Formats: sequence, structure tokens, C-alpha cells
Amino acid sequence: MSVQSIAHLESIASLPTGLLYPHQADGVAFLISNKRANLAPLIKKGPNRMSDPVDDETSRRAAFQRLETMFPTNRGLEPIFSLMANAHRYAIDYLAQAPVIVLAVTRGRTHIPYSERAFVAEQFRNLCESGAPLRDVMRTYGLPLPLRALEAGVLTASRATVVRRLALMNPSSLAQIIPATRPKQNAWLQALEKWCDAMAVRSGRDRSECLFFEWAAAHYPGVTYSEANWAPHMVDFVLAHAATFNPRWTLDRAHAEEQKWHAELAVVDTAEHAAGALDTVIDYTPLPHLWEYAGLSFVALQTGKALRAEGAAMHHCVATYWKDVANGGSRIYSIRENGKRVATVELDNRLIPYKWGTNHYRMRQLSGPRNARPAPEVAEAVGSFVEEINKLAGRRP
Repeated sequence: MSVQSIAHLESIASLPTGLLYPHQADGVAFLISNKRANLAPLIKKGPNRMSDPVDDETSRRAAFQRLETMFPTNRGLEPIFSLMANAHRYAIDYLAQAPVIVLAVTRGRTHIPYSERAFVAEQFRNLCESGAPLRDVMRTYGLPLPLRALEAGVLTASRATVVRRLALMNPSSLAQIIPATRPKQNAWLQALEKWCDAMAVRSGRDRSECLFFEWAAAHYPGVTYSEANWAPHMVDFVLAHAATFNPRWTLDRAHAEEQKWHAELAVVDTAEHAAGALDTVIDYTPLPHLWEYAGLSFVALQTGKALRAEGAAMHHCVATYWKDVANGGSRIYSIRENGKRVATVELDNRLIPYKWGTNHYRMRQLSGPRNARPAPEVAEAVGSFVEEINKLAGRRP
């Protein structure tokens, strides 16, 4: 039936643009012409308003402008953010108030199947359609209201596990510990991500189950981004003292106990931690035994004895990583300048997928003497080293 053939079409000409689809306009005009309906019930406003997807260019353009501000770079979240922002005219308003909703939807995945994308869009559209309060929308995705404070710029797919763990905490306690500024939030989440990763690697636990996570969440707000990268050292200490670790300790007290333990560990025989004989040589192929850059030498630590010597000289617990090295999970190098040890670097030997390719090796941690922060030139050399070994492995860096 043609729109032009329907009488009383002029009666709906004054309706707001975009309120009705063309086929809806046909139907309403037909009902009016037959005196079979009243327009009023069909154009309710408020929570029960009819479907209103973002299909006009003005609203779409405004939504994407806000999207670019909230997610300035692609962190694996932008595609699903775009999908949800286009689900409804008011969808962007919910996402602007609580960007963490996007991370909860992805559950840490950078790719969501088409069939699931349709469900995600429909579910979010229905929430927007109902005019649900933000609290209820977040509850739908398993999120407590305080997590709305997390800024979009600090959210990455790799932090989904951390957010899930935070969502299990008491909302009142959570509201008191979330840092107020973006840099502080970024450092805090980085520390908690390192905490969960280290727990999984060191203890074999699932990443969603990490010991003393709530203690870490309550005590790491306020650390710098560099200090956040030291969290794995604290995890080593916590795992070694899981039965005696005191959750009432402050971060300073725990750090002091950790340093004391590392000092003692440097002179303790670590044979009991070995996965095999301490003089067994682990094949690092295709990694080099020796690599040099800008006056620094990267020496592969391929035996338990080499790791013990490194730990004793550097006063840290690298000797306890022998099992990880023997099992193929870690690759560890001593970084030396003119023969003097200046830092130790551990590489993750697992396949790490990326959207644009794959990296086989990734730096897990970099430590100077007594777990101090290495010099900037050492960190720069490590970056070049990781880039080079990924080329040798035949994978794009």
C-alpha cells in the first residue's frame, strides 16, 4: 500500500522526525482514515516510548564524537562500544556514565561472534527502551554502581578479570578505594592486573582466583605506574607465606617483609624448588645465548645454578623461577654492563595473540638489584631485545 494513497497522511506530518518508520506511518495513517485508532496511545513518552534506534545522521555523528573522546585508541573495546552506542538514541548516555559496561560485555575478548553481537545490541536496546536507572543497567551486567567511576581511558580487554574481581567486593568498600584521577586509576588497575597474572603463573591458579586480591585492591591505590609493575614481587612473597601473611599489614609493612625475605632467600639453597638437576641446561631455541646492545649484554640463564648465582648477586628471588624455566613457561636473562650485573629480565614464553598479528615473547618483569627500578637505558635495551627476538622467532613484534 502506497503512503500517498492513504487519506489523513497530513495528520501525522507534524510528528517529530524519526519517531515513526515509513511502514509505521503507513499503518497509522490507515488506522486514522478508518477511525480505528487514536494516535495518543501509540506515541507515549517516558520509560515506555517506542523503539528509537540511532538511525539519523545527527545523532549518529554526535555519538561517535563522544566515542572518540572516551576511547581515543583501539583497546579491543571500541568495536563493541560502537555497536552498543548505536543500539539506541540514549545508549551513549548510559555508556558515558559507566564505560565499564562495555568491558563487562566483552568479558576480555577482543572478538565477539556476530550472533552474540546481535544479542548484545538487542539486550542493551531493551534496557535503554525501558528507561532503566543506571544502577539496574549495571546490575544486569554484574557490576556494582561504584565501578561507574572507572574512566574509559583506563579500560583494556586484559583488565576484564580485574574488573570481575572488583565487582565481587563490598560496594561500600569498593567506593572508598577507587582512585579519583585517570593516572591513579591506570596505575591501580595495572598493579591488580599484574597481581592476577603473577598469581596465575606462580601458583597455577585460574586468573579469576587470586589470593589476597581484596588486600591488594585496598592497598595499591596511590602507587605510581612504575611501582605497580613491582606487584609480582609481592605475589612471590605472598605465595611463599600464604598461611602467615597478615591482611592487616599496610603496603609499607608488607614491602619491608618482602625485602627481608628476598635478602634471606639469596643465601638459601634452592635445590628443593628445582624441577630437575640444577646443572641441567634448558634449551632456549630460537632465543640467543648472548645478545648485545649499546654496551649491554643479555646473558641467557639456562640452569638452576645460573639462576641461583643471579639471585645471590642481585638480591632477589629469581632462583625460585627455575621450575618455570624448566617447564618452558619463562625465559630469563641477566643484563650486564662491562661484566657487572645491572638487571634481570623475565620473558613470558607463551603465545600472546594480538589483533594485528602475534607475539611469542613478552616481557613479564624487569628488576634491578634488590628489585630496584633499572636505569632508563636498560629498559630501552630490553624493548629492543624483545623486538629482535620476536623477529628471530618469525613473528611480528
